[in-house]
Amino acid sequence: MKKAFSLVELLVVIGIMGMMATLAISSYTSLTRGMNDRAALDLGKSVAEAALQRAKLDRKNTYLYLFDEVIKLDSEMSAGIVAGVAIAVRPIGRITMVPESGLFCDEFGDMKMFGTRDAEGEEKSESEMEAEASAMRLYNIRTKGFATVIEGVYKKTVMLKDLADGTSGGTQHELTVYGFKKVNGDEFKVGDLYGQEFVVTRLPPGYTFGSSVNMSGTSSLGMNQVGSPIEIKPTDSSAPSVSIYMRKPNGMFEQIGKTSETKDGE
Repeated sequence: MKKAFSLVELLVVIGIMGMMATLAISSYTSLTRGMNDRAALDLGKSVAEAALQRAKLDRKNTYLYLFDEVIKLDSEMSAGIVAGVAIAVRPIGRITMVPESGLFCDEFGDMKMFGTRDAEGEEKSESEMEAEASAMRLYNIRTKGFATVIEGVYKKTVMLKDLADGTSGGTQHELTVYGFKKVNGDEFKVGDLYGQEFVVTRLPPGYTFGSSVNMSGTSSLGMNQVGSPIEIKPTDSSAPSVSIYMRKPNGMFEQIGKTSETKDGE
């Protein structure tokens, strides 16, 4: 006589299968979390290493700017999307003139590098430059901040002291200068060292550099700078250590480690 499984036996088998499925899901979640943690740490380490190598090649300091960018907001603290953004910046010039508010210039800037000449090598007009130019970030090493600007060639009439006769007055001169027109952000002053980004790294969603962003407040939408930029010198023996945080489901952030703790090949 063929015997069937009893109800108790079926329940035991289903329970065992459920436990195995729970263990499998838990193991997969832990494995995925570990992979994401290592990826975030490796990304942070790579941009710090790139900044150090550039400093050694240029024999000049470089700067590592850290941001936590809020891409999406929600009314609940457990929702929304935030990711860390690391930007390595190298100094490229110094402001030599501020002819008017919102415009700052570098008389000695390499205009060819920024595409301010046409195919025949002639300087483009101010209107041509602004029509073709796209906004970019310009970093102010003095203020540790940045501005969104449009670069171009500007012809400006300015008062220059007449050094020939030693008077304290000035003479009107029209100068063609390479400059930046500010869209928004920091003001620049004469003598300010400015730089541009050469490496940009974004962490996986949910991993940050540690700003206290309010995921339910509109003021946090966009780039939120984390502390002051990290200065990296050519004489430094190792890249700076950067802390990485992960956003938990309840909206809180916890530190998962530092980039100095990662090892090559792991």
